Amino acid sequence: MNRVLKICCLLYVCVLSFSTGVAQVVDTARWDLNRISSWMLTQIQYPEDAYKYHTAGIEQLCLSVAWDGRVFVSSRFSTLNPAFEREIERVVRRAPRCNTPLLDIEDANKYMWIDFYEFLPEEKRREVERISLYMPPRFASEGQVLRPFNGRENFMEWICARMSASGVVTEDTLSIEYTVNEKGCVCDVEVAGGDAVMVGKVKQIMEESPRWRPAKTVDKRDIAVTWHDCLIARSRGAKGEKSVYIPYLKDVYANTHTSPSDVEKVILNPEIPPVYQGERSFLGDLATPFKDLLQQKKINEDYSVAGSFVIEKNGKASNIHFDSLPDFEGLNADSILRTSIGCMDWVAAHQGGSPVRTKYSFAFVGHKKSVRVLVEPDYKVYGKHFIHLQANPAKMPYGYILNNGDIYAYPFTTSGMFDYRSYYKGLFYYHQMQGKGNLSDKYLQQVYRRYVR
Repeated sequence: MNRVLKICCLLYVCVLSFSTGVAQVVDTARWDLNRISSWMLTQIQYPEDAYKYHTAGIEQLCLSVAWDGRVFVSSRFSTLNPAFEREIERVVRRAPRCNTPLLDIEDANKYMWIDFYEFLPEEKRREVERISLYMPPRFASEGQVLRPFNGRENFMEWICARMSASGVVTEDTLSIEYTVNEKGCVCDVEVAGGDAVMVGKVKQIMEESPRWRPAKTVDKRDIAVTWHDCLIARSRGAKGEKSVYIPYLKDVYANTHTSPSDVEKVILNPEIPPVYQGERSFLGDLATPFKDLLQQKKINEDYSVAGSFVIEKNGKASNIHFDSLPDFEGLNADSILRTSIGCMDWVAAHQGGSPVRTKYSFAFVGHKKSVRVLVEPDYKVYGKHFIHLQANPAKMPYGYILNNGDIYAYPFTTSGMFDYRSYYKGLFYYHQMQGKGNLSDKYLQQVYRRYVR
């Protein structure tokens, strides 16, 4: 009997050890943005309330990681209807935390597609139109900047600027749903959440909206898009206070507002990025004097410079590292560029209201003067510098450099076809970096006519 009892106890211990070991494997699994984005695709479900819109297709977003590993969406994204947006938000909120060390800027951002049409039951696909990649509708009134991804915010500000006097200051959180149709007109307006006077006034203002530039697919077809937004609106009071629009930012779109306990931690994706304090852009102050020096020394060669450094809490650079440097005789590029970077001043990045250390990556290129006659004009697209597009039948590599120095192939695939995926990915990074440049349909049409058609 004792022997049987001992065997049972031994089996119990073995089973307990095995089960504990399995739990440890699950708990210590390595989660990065690549794995989390794959996990999200296993969790997405086609929303029941999306059927009434009769369209489904590819939705795009850029995932980011906060310093504590929490996943969020780095900027507001646009979907064909509110049901898709709510489903993405639901899955993002349930996502595991990243527990892999972030070593570079790319580790902290992940661009992904979600094709909702693929999640439709087979028997329902005939009822729903499939939409390919598309640009969201755009809106900007006088004094506003027209950009690909700020139409919703511009529209909410336009509404609040037109709210008339009501005699008493009131504040309401309004729920607004509306459609921007194929002609760029605002229709099917629904407003709820406030008093009857404010709801009626907001609805009237929205129905008087100027025309938008409608959403457009990659095959240049205009489509309708429906959005749901919230805004906190305050009407004009007796003392003449202006209407106020307060963006309603959900936590799924926002970085964490807490600062890390480790003050020496390098934050790759800070809540507030560092700001360069020079008269020009950082790359302008770094690259222009270097190019002038090469010109003085009559050095006429192609070259590239790429590297990174840490911006300390006092705004100075440290840990300067170069991944690519030109090797010209009689010129110590490392020393020249290292000295220039060390003399520059920054406003440090902030996380949770406290200054933090952050990594900054950069890159720029130079070309032979003899090549310049073959090079098309610079197009400032997503970042501060753009590698020149060259009409070269040899299919030479092309690309663009972001503000943070990341380099991406664009706008052709290795087979020489126009790369729409890179184009749309670049738009998300552009919006995230809050850059300025030519992102209009006119630019895309110019490139398409010149290199594709």
